[in-house]
Amino acid sequence: MQQLKEFFEQGGFFMYVNLLCSVIVVALIIDRALFFLGKGSVNARAFLEQLRKLLSAGQLEKAQRLSQSSDAPVAQVARAGLSKLKSGEVAVSTAIEEALTDATPELKKRIAVLWSLANIATLLGLLGTINGLIGGFAAIGKAAADQRSTILATRISEAMNNTWLGLAIAA
Repeated sequence: MQQLKEFFEQGGFFMYVNLLCSVIVVALIIDRALFFLGKGSVNARAFLEQLRKLLSAGQLEKAQRLSQSSDAPVAQVARAGLSKLKSGEVAVSTAIEEALTDATPELKKRIAVLWSLANIATLLGLLGTINGLIGGFAAIGKAAADQRSTILATRISEAMNNTWLGLAIAA
């Protein structure tokens, strides 16, 4: 724990900004995992195969009950198609397309934000790197000869810690 504290202290201001970024990333990952393990967790292939068998056997009511047994997006789309089955192929196709249009945003929700945060984390790490290097070279010009190597090492450590954290979050 002490090493982690030192790691952040050596990295300077941008480490804390990147830490905030990583907290948001973890929260979004947990949110998406809960969705896909909870509401969205249906083996789509097995679900659709079971629906196909029921429909091939002419058991429309059982197929409808199966599609109503889950709130997963694949079940919502199947439910929409099954509700229009008696209206013809065009009505089924239209209902499925509309249900897909409704279900897709829920599946993709906050995924683009994760990509953006990965890019932002990398750039924040780069900002911290540049800040450390600028500070190091600026300090060398002003410092006494016996302090230059210590100052340079400290500032390079700041730069590398920022680089590492930014890349680790993005990865």
